[in-house]
Amino acid sequence: RGDEEAAEASVMYVYTDRNTGMTIFRDMVYSAQVATTRNQGVKPPLFTQKNKRALIAALGVVTLQQVTGQPSVLYYAAEIFDSA
Repeated sequence: RGDEEAAEASVMYVYTDRNTGMTIFRDMVYSAQVATTRNQGVKPPLFTQKNKRALIAALGVVTLQQVTGQPSVLYYAAEIFDSA
């Protein structure tokens, strides 16, 4: 479903040993084919139903930190402690 030649070139760029690079590339292609035939696709594991509660909690904490100004406190923490 993609550009296999470009993917192979990328893998070969990372792995200078040709045998290792080709083995890893073949494994990647095989894994993608298996996932496709099982109708799983290449859906990121982050967005599964299993992780929904954890994802909502994490995003909620990050949002609350931004809204309450917590990053500003961390940014100036050294100056605050030095002046205390």
